[in-house]
Amino acid sequence: MLVFFRWYCHPEIREEIEGDLLERFHNYSKQNNKRLAKWFFIKEVVFLFRPSIIGNLHHLTFKLFSDMKKNSTVFLQVVLVLIGIVALAIMIRFPLTEGRAANLDLFSIYADPFLVYGYLSSIAFFVALYQAFKLLGYIRRNKVFSLNSVRTTKSIKYCAIALGILIVMAGLYIRTFHDKDDDPAGFMAICIVTTFISIVVATTAAVVEKILQNGVDIKLENEQLIEQSKK
Repeated sequence: MLVFFRWYCHPEIREEIEGDLLERFHNYSKQNNKRLAKWFFIKEVVFLFRPSIIGNLHHLTFKLFSDMKKNSTVFLQVVLVLIGIVALAIMIRFPLTEGRAANLDLFSIYADPFLVYGYLSSIAFFVALYQAFKLLGYIRRNKVFSLNSVRTTKSIKYCAIALGILIVMAGLYIRTFHDKDDDPAGFMAICIVTTFISIVVATTAAVVEKILQNGVDIKLENEQLIEQSKK
């Protein structure tokens, strides 16, 4: 129970209250048996668990939420890395599964102009993943309201916009110049879905960018006020 008391008690008053608790425990144990003294000590520790002793739970919740934030951001960073690996594996493997690839060598497969266009377009996707990875790192280090976070979010927004435009261009090209024997419906559906996702990501990044920029501005204003008050 003493460990429990030390955990919840506010650090500024912990030593004084712990001394009183141990003194009362020893006095009670002299007058009664040790078993009753232990129950008395447990009751005292439980009854002390109140806001005036805990101190608004700040010293408890700060470490808890810090650990949760660290673990969650690391988990999300791992997820981003896995997404990048899976996307890269699909990009490398998918062309080899096409029917026409059976009669072509590797150079001819990967040198296809449309495939090259897809690989160049994917640069925006991987840059956005990298920027999202960086942003999570800033969040984990409590640097979310910083100019670096604003720049990172802005980069994600621009990458999403660029990727959406490139996907639309690819869809228009296939819709206009596709072979008469091929049905572009599947590819067009993929283009529509990925374009919609790009729009959502770009919009979300724009909103987050504005929030972060406002936070940075407020932080700078507060720092200026503090500097002026010191003069």
